[in-house]
Amino acid sequence: MSPFARYYFAAPFEAYGPAHLGALSLILLAAWAVYRWVRPSQSFHRALAYSLLILQAAWVTWLAAVGAASLQTALPLHPCSASMFVGAAALLTQRRAWVSTAYFWCISGAAAALLFPDLGLYGFPHFAFFHYMLSHGLLVCVTAALAADGYRPNARGFFTAWGAAQGFALLVLIVNLLTHSNYMYLFAPPAGPSPLSAVSNRWLYGLMVEAGVTLSFLACWGFGRLIPPRKSPQPPQWRPEYPTPPGG
Repeated sequence: MSPFARYYFAAPFEAYGPAHLGALSLILLAAWAVYRWVRPSQSFHRALAYSLLILQAAWVTWLAAVGAASLQTALPLHPCSASMFVGAAALLTQRRAWVSTAYFWCISGAAAALLFPDLGLYGFPHFAFFHYMLSHGLLVCVTAALAADGYRPNARGFFTAWGAAQGFALLVLIVNLLTHSNYMYLFAPPAGPSPLSAVSNRWLYGLMVEAGVTLSFLACWGFGRLIPPRKSPQPPQWRPEYPTPPGG
């Protein structure tokens, strides 16, 4: 059976099976390598940003090739799809608002997706499995790269990212109502097992989604403040323009 097939029954995804655990291990090693050994540079940021955009284009291309592209599936309105564009904007522009938003969005969305994957039939070695793990792994590397550059989250960054998430959720809610979609999983949990799967009440589900976003952002803020400055025997080639404010 082709690893690009729309209906793939050769190897359904197994949560925390060998392929899943292997992918998680490689992602953690890659993020650590980015933080510890990759020196900040514009060329690295561009390469990472363009990789995110290429992966997003590859996903839409595959959906179209197998006849699965539609308004309900192909718009980049899921949290991690949107984070790929936000992360690319942060890496390419180095504007602090983009950087703050990318720091929180990329790691929180990718962590949830990697711990509770929604892959269904698409296990190793299907294209969807590789795309899922690679794209979410690169999102983790975006946050690692921003931390390596010297960015540390503060209250202003938290509220910038949190406010952007609320505004984006409102936009997605409107799109969902108009297209009968479930982007951002605002109306129902993903098909794969997750902490939200057992919630049946619509209002309670909405509150839990909001609480999950807020708590994950708070965890990212707290963890980011604990990250020690990176020590390097050589001066960096380039520094972005977002130093942490005094007392920030």
